[in-house]
Amino acid sequence: MDSYNRGYARGINFLSDAGDTKIGNAMIFDTKGDAEAQEVTSLWFMLVGLPSCNKSPALDAILPIIREFEAKYQQQYKQALYEYKRALEQRKAEKELALITEEPKEPIAKRLVVHDATVEKLALILADNIRGLICLRDELAGLLANLEKHGGNDRPFYLESFGGRSTSVDRVKYSAPIFVPSVLLSIIGSIQPDKLDQLMLQQPDDGLASRFLYVYSIKMEIYLFLGAT
Repeated sequence: MDSYNRGYARGINFLSDAGDTKIGNAMIFDTKGDAEAQEVTSLWFMLVGLPSCNKSPALDAILPIIREFEAKYQQQYKQALYEYKRALEQRKAEKELALITEEPKEPIAKRLVVHDATVEKLALILADNIRGLICLRDELAGLLANLEKHGGNDRPFYLESFGGRSTSVDRVKYSAPIFVPSVLLSIIGSIQPDKLDQLMLQQPDDGLASRFLYVYSIKMEIYLFLGAT
């Protein structure tokens, strides 16, 4: 691997080391020695580079890890759903015999990754996955642009998702608010420098930019040194 994408590879190695067991509510840090100072571990990770500089191949390196966990969760959900449907049939038969039985509990699909979801859908998934999720986007420009849609209402939700605090989402189409015990989202993806400047650095400073860890290649350093924008 040449020096052009070595920086990306090192960044992805760091990301792989973090892994499923250290991101989200799986690990909580006590920052000041008391319960009120506990912090969760969300990771906002951005590869910055010009077009065709191997950002996407670097991100592809973590896909086998993600697919392994997602396949395991999907298999567990399929088995739980099968048992749930059997329990429903059994309860139906028991009701016909005037037997009082407990209502089977519908299984919840455990998730690790989302790619392109609305805030409402994210809230629903996070409500069932309080450990947190990873938002994986090859092109983060699309996500950043969407934050300004719907009157900018999506932006505060994402800002809050860095710290894992509880929240509720109210929408007209839902009769009751969606309560999320822990809004915790890690974000991983790549972006081109001009898009980064346009969609984030030129926006009012609300803390969004400072939440990210930035990784760029040696050629990207030269690009910035020459004063290109």
